[in-house]
Amino acid sequence: MEPTSNAVSGAACSFSAAQWSTSAGLLLTDRFDEIGSVQVGADSLNTAEEVKGYLASADGFNAELAALAVNVGMNDAGVYGEFAALGQATLLEGPFAGSTARELLSLAADRTADPDLSQAMAAMNEGFNGCQAGWYLIDSIDVDGDGVPFGDDCDDADSSLGQLLYSSGLDSDNGDFDATSQLGEDWAWDGDSVYATDGGQEVQLGTFTSLSDFPTDYVVYAEVSAQGTEPGCGFDCLEVCGDYEPEEDCYTDYQALALGILSFEVTANGTATLSNSGDYDVCLEGFAMWDNAGSQSLVVGEEVLSGEEYRIEAGSSLELYYGSWTTDNGNYSPYLDEADFWCYQNGTTLATGTEYSSIGAWLPEDMQYYIAEETDTDGDGVEDHVDWASNQGVQAQVNLWDYQDSHAAVAIGKLAESTSDGTVLVTLTAQNRGAVATSVTVTDSIPAAWSLVQCDQTPDSTDDSDVDTQLSWSMSLDGCTDDCSTVDEVVITCEISYNLNTDLDIVELPQAFAEYNDSDDDEVSYSMQAAAFDYDWDSDGLILCGETERWRAGILARASVDSDQDEGFNGYRCALAENAEEECFDPGHFLQIGEFMDAPEDGIDSECEGTCDNSSFDQLARADHDGTTSLRDGDSASLTFWVYQDQLYCAADDTTGNLVAETSVTDDSFEFGETGFSTLNMFGDFDSIKVCEVHAAKTTGS
Repeated sequence: MEPTSNAVSGAACSFSAAQWSTSAGLLLTDRFDEIGSVQVGADSLNTAEEVKGYLASADGFNAELAALAVNVGMNDAGVYGEFAALGQATLLEGPFAGSTARELLSLAADRTADPDLSQAMAAMNEGFNGCQAGWYLIDSIDVDGDGVPFGDDCDDADSSLGQLLYSSGLDSDNGDFDATSQLGEDWAWDGDSVYATDGGQEVQLGTFTSLSDFPTDYVVYAEVSAQGTEPGCGFDCLEVCGDYEPEEDCYTDYQALALGILSFEVTANGTATLSNSGDYDVCLEGFAMWDNAGSQSLVVGEEVLSGEEYRIEAGSSLELYYGSWTTDNGNYSPYLDEADFWCYQNGTTLATGTEYSSIGAWLPEDMQYYIAEETDTDGDGVEDHVDWASNQGVQAQVNLWDYQDSHAAVAIGKLAESTSDGTVLVTLTAQNRGAVATSVTVTDSIPAAWSLVQCDQTPDSTDDSDVDTQLSWSMSLDGCTDDCSTVDEVVITCEISYNLNTDLDIVELPQAFAEYNDSDDDEVSYSMQAAAFDYDWDSDGLILCGETERWRAGILARASVDSDQDEGFNGYRCALAENAEEECFDPGHFLQIGEFMDAPEDGIDSECEGTCDNSSFDQLARADHDGTTSLRDGDSASLTFWVYQDQLYCAADDTTGNLVAETSVTDDSFEFGETGFSTLNMFGDFDSIKVCEVHAAKTTGS
């Protein structure tokens, strides 16, 4: 900050007579030789000790005169660095308003003690806010007397805090944390923070030069934020845990297909019905293909004339009618302006009772053109959607079949589903819906957070980037036969797994695409996106939402790895936490000091109010708070954990620096160990960490 004053103009640094004899005394000792000497009246002071002695014995007037002489000398010698403006600063008020520090020194040399002048010099000495003597000390000086030089001190104004042991903004994956894959099996780094990727209790130990360099007594400061802290949701999650909630209160086509809540069947002659058995509406946003081998294949999408989406309310159905009967064609339009479907297979009937399925494909774009755009292919001046062509329907329908008869028309479908093996199975289906054979390149993308496990057909090419991995297959597809009742297709299945090693309620994958020539032009067709739900990465039969309503994020002290302990480590934890009311644990928002022990025979108490004893965990202290700061609700907090001998202190501050809760306890279970991060049933981020040596205990209220 830039030191300023309400009593003195300009910006500068200066210290009062009292400061020179106390907290700023180290600055006198450290840098007085850069001045050489100061003149105070008839006295020449040539050492820091002479100045201190003079100040200790001088009256008010002479003490202020000596302090001002030292301030001006330090300023002129450049000790005050960038704030070297004291020589130009002027008083703003009083009998000596407008005077500079040098003018006050000159006046004082010619006068006896003058109360007004003494007050003016005091105002000049004390007028600047924000100056710290420590700014100007050489690093070897111990400012606060804790035995640690200024440059190495964690806090040079607090003698209870010694050496700064480690600090990081966690803005790089720099190897400072115990590494397995990336930062650890269940931990990752996203570019500016470290976060847990699984809901279980893992530990990420800090790494120092050696264990011997890490003292017994220290304090850990950490900034904890809330990206993805909803239990079970994981990193960048979009849902409410336990019941996926669409972003726009409406499932998309591909989400509804993955959930199995969207069904399609012919319910009467000329009528088809789309049904939604889900808890939210379903919105259809493109021209989706629906198939049944024994009946007419249908396409459903935006209403052709209105351009609106199909929206099927939760638990409701939508009746659709053949497109040739829904337009004002002057011949046969009994369902004028009703929602429509179109046929993309000629030569079969629409059989009542037939159920349809989707491969997750959009209709090829050139086929969509004849349905969605206004055309007049026969040049009779009548738009094709209302131009009755024959008993086959309107001209728009005939155009669609005519295109298929003379072109290749490749559709690419994509579906996904979670498997019991902790993978997601992706199914790609390439179909030629046109009568002309063609060569096709199918390309699918695996997002950066995912890895390929295997494909039943080896890709012909693989292209890796920071964003994704693109897999491509080359193939040939024959044209369809018997008015496209039989189509040539290639089905490819691949398994992928999540790199961040966590369960997810929902997986969303990008579109696949197919490149081909339709006999006239190069074309590209696209699949829908694909979704999978209830992704059980660890194959334990439970996604995280089903496991608990308890969560916490915290920092560890005196922690060491223990493969026999269920939590993976022994040590202390300071955590911001919450328990739900429906479980046997004491409910509420709280700050907690706990210890993770060795074995059941320790016979320690858990935090439970009922019968769910955990003999490997002991809640040592708990401080309830009102929940205004809650990581699960998206807030951030600063955690502080002091461990001094057998004294433990844990505190949480909100983003404004106000204390949320604090608690302390005495315990001697662990005498040494390192520090790290900890989460339980959540995915909290850790944005920074600082570890400092401690020379004294801290308790609540201290």
